[in-house]
Amino acid sequence: MREGIEPIVAVIDHPPTEPLSAFRRDQPIGLYHPFFDRAAADRLHVLTLEVVR
Repeated sequence: MREGIEPIVAVIDHPPTEPLSAFRRDQPIGLYHPFFDRAAADRLHVLTLEVVR
């Protein structure tokens, strides 16, 4: 479990300067990079809103 939390903590401690960022593992990727999956990002957004409400 620790390996999944450490990258998140690193981003929280040192947030990216871009207003919107995507990461694959611990590497930032551009929103137009082939690895960026808009549908997956939308699903994550919906699920996150459900959790925080």
